[in-house]
Parts: sequence; C-alpha cells; structure tokens
Amino acid sequence: MPADRTARPGSPRARAGALVRRIGEHARSPGAAPDRTAQDGVLWGLAQVVRAVRLLAADRALLRAALVPTALTFLGSAALAAIVARDAKARYFQAAFASFVAVSSMPPTILWRQWQRVGLEARRALCASPGEEEHPGESFLRRVVRELWKAVLQAAAVSAGIAPVVVVVEILPFIGHGVTVVLGVLWAWYWVVLDALEIPTEVIPGKLGPGEDTWFERALAGLGRRSRWLFPARLAARFLGFLARPWRHEAAFTELHPWPSAGFALAAGAFLAIPVVGVFFRAVAITAATILVVRLDLPPSSVAPAYPPDRST
Repeated sequence: MPADRTARPGSPRARAGALVRRIGEHARSPGAAPDRTAQDGVLWGLAQVVRAVRLLAADRALLRAALVPTALTFLGSAALAAIVARDAKARYFQAAFASFVAVSSMPPTILWRQWQRVGLEARRALCASPGEEEHPGESFLRRVVRELWKAVLQAAAVSAGIAPVVVVVEILPFIGHGVTVVLGVLWAWYWVVLDALEIPTEVIPGKLGPGEDTWFERALAGLGRRSRWLFPARLAARFLGFLARPWRHEAAFTELHPWPSAGFALAAGAFLAIPVVGVFFRAVAITAATILVVRLDLPPSSVAPAYPPDRST
C-alpha cells in the first residue's frame, strides 16, 4: 500500500506546516499584527521580510531606487575582492561575498542619500505618511564625515559590547569557548539589525529626540552594581552608551518589540545567505524595517512633531 503522505496532527511535520502557513498569512495581510505570544511575534517579523521582497518586485519606483545603490555596493565589493584575492583567483567569489557582507553590515556612508531614497520610497509604497529627512540641507561632505564616524563608533561598539561578557563567560567553569563565539555572532548581527532600522527611523516625520539609555547599557550598569568586583562593567556601560548614542531609538524599538525584531533578524540573515539574490540584502532589509517601523511604531517619546502645536490660542 502507498505510504500515507498526510502529516499526523501534532507531528513535527504538521507543526512546521502550520508555522509556514502562519507566515504566509502574515505576509499576505498588510494590516495584520502579531498576537501577544512570542512565537507569533517571531513569525510576523519573518513574514515582513517576505513581504518586503514582494513589495520590491511589485513596485517599480521602489525597485529603481534600490537598484542603484545595490549595484554600486556590489561593484565596490567585487573591486575590493579583486584586490584582496589577486594572488588567489580561486578565492575571488568567497572574498567578494565576504566583502559584500561586511559592506552591507556597516553604515552606508557615501551611498547614504541613495539608501535614504529607498526608505522614503518604501514609506510611499506602504501608503504611509511621507517621510522627512532628519538632516535636511546637509552637504555631501558633512554627511560622509558623519557616517564614517558612525561606522567607527559601530565597529567599536561591537567590540566593546561583547568584551565584558566574554571575560565573564571565559572565567566561569563548564562554559566553553563555543558560547563566546555564539554570543559574539549574535551581538554582531544585532548591530546589523540596528543599522537596517536606522534609515526607516530617521525618515519618520518629526524630529528625533536624544533618546533614552539603551537596554544593554542599563544591563551592564545593573551588573556592575551587583558587586564591587564587577565595577568594570559600569565603566563599560558608560563607554558603550557613548558609542551607541546614534542608535538609541533603534535599540529602543527592538526592546519594545523584541519578538518581531528577532523574526526580522532571522529572515534577513537567511536572505543574505541565498546565493545571487543576497546582493539585494540591504534593499530588502531597509524595506522590511520600514514595514516594522510603520506598523509597530517607535516609543511615543522618541519622536517630536516637526511643527509643535500652537499654544497661543
């Protein structure tokens, strides 16, 4: 007799199918929102990356806006790979992919204006209120210097943020080096997520305020207060808070919506790993992050109205 291909209720296959169907439901329903469970929040975040891919494919203006910086990023990565792998031709494609991942995970610097256009077009495609530039009229040179400085801060934050945790993990018994590697990868990818949220956050109508201390800054400060032997954690918190100041609003968003942010991070990482189409990673990440920001919003205290209400009447 032929084998029964119908998955039994409650089996792993049936549960996986139910999860895939739920992701599809979220991706097909623009007005859908996750329920209060962690699982559905993650699935909803995953679905927004799928929805972003569909939106890019369907909206010609958004696709045109994404093609220019994507092509320039890819060409720059290919040129850098050619220099790095000039003595090892067999490693050219590996070097090109590694260069692309590195460039895609850092602030866009000289291509900021082009990627900002993607964020603005994504808001239009979503029928959201028109976006506004956070620094209107800023010169190209000033913008490049600002973004290069942020790239330096981000690289330092990735290193400084994991250092105290690595020290604690390495000195504890029964915890191997693998835990340190996993924590380092998760922390580095978290910053890729913050970077993807940056442009969608900055083009929100109104002006961003200074923001509150980030959750990881508060966590390190709290750890340092537990014991006088952990006082260096308080110093690390202050230093990390200084480095992370440009991303306070993005960190607040992930703290307020941890499960959708986690789902977005997982799906974005999976998309980046897909051969060929992964070159559209930043375009898809910015579009999906725009969906998250438009649908879930930042904390109410993060954004001030562009034009404060007139209280004279």
